[in-house]
Amino acid sequence: MRRSAEDPGEGEWVRDRGAWTDSPMRWSIPLGRLAGIEIRLHLLWPFLAAIEMTRAWLGHSALGPAPTAAALGCLLASVLLHELGHVAACRRLGGTADEILLWPLGGLAACRPPHDWWSNLVVAMAGPLVNLALLLAAGLLLLAAGAPAWGAAFPHPLEPAAALALVGGGGWKGVVVLLGWVNLILLLLNLVPLMPLDGGRVVQAIAWRRRGELDATMLAIRVGQVAAIVLGLVGLLIDQLGLVAIAVIGWLWGWQVSRAIRLGEGASLRGDGLPAGAFEPSSEWTAPRANDRAASRAEEKAAREREALAREQVELDRVLEKIQREGLDSLSIAERRVLRRATTRRRRDEA
Repeated sequence: MRRSAEDPGEGEWVRDRGAWTDSPMRWSIPLGRLAGIEIRLHLLWPFLAAIEMTRAWLGHSALGPAPTAAALGCLLASVLLHELGHVAACRRLGGTADEILLWPLGGLAACRPPHDWWSNLVVAMAGPLVNLALLLAAGLLLLAAGAPAWGAAFPHPLEPAAALALVGGGGWKGVVVLLGWVNLILLLLNLVPLMPLDGGRVVQAIAWRRRGELDATMLAIRVGQVAAIVLGLVGLLIDQLGLVAIAVIGWLWGWQVSRAIRLGEGASLRGDGLPAGAFEPSSEWTAPRANDRAASRAEEKAAREREALAREQVELDRVLEKIQREGLDSLSIAERRVLRRATTRRRRDEA
């Protein structure tokens, strides 16, 4: 598969077997369509799943063969639901989304939400909220079945085998334990403020509101690269090489995007081939060239000032209506401050 050369920002998958050699991220197979969304599976997924199953059969895994197979199934289903959460939120907000790629470190939903900070924030949060809902549902089901709250219904992230032992090790309770454990891992991972994970996207969206999209992106990248270093060190300390891999990929992604922005290359902020929760923002955004950045910042500043003036005018109208109804003495200190600001601004404009 490859992205359309005519419109690379639109996220269209083109089935071209000859293009598979261009990028390892194109090595995928179709699984089918759901509500108009094409779902594809990266070929590394069954390869690494086979390695995990082999390790389990040889006794080199914390879980046995059957629990490992169940955990892999729960992981695949949970990542798919996570990405469908992004897609559903994007479509509900008026954006477009039509593809999901599942790969070993998570998933990639080709989402293009409306080009504003709020829409990007909602889409970023939708995936982790799905994981939270699945975690709570699994926990409540186990509590209703009499399982211990701590360690089973809400398992330790590093001790899935201990959680299985608390419910007898197998049966439907074991599958539910693994479902809760997988979604706990996905939720914790996406709380890390590392772009292109959802935590990094949340940082970007919140900063976008005050700083504009470009500055917010650079801030999120800097925060994410610090988070990548911390995550990598934690992964080494607890002997979790998966965390180290995600940290390295996240740090390199941030470096690549920040370099493209500094060089003024038209690089849209897509998370192609990156960990769980990476999604595409609106294809309308491209990094401005270096000589356009000052103009871009000036436009964003002017837009913020216009918004502030509009809010001030609404408040002034309310204050004036109150004066008409109840008189000047009825104004609070804050309302008097609004009136003074408006008077000062008007005198300045007249001068």
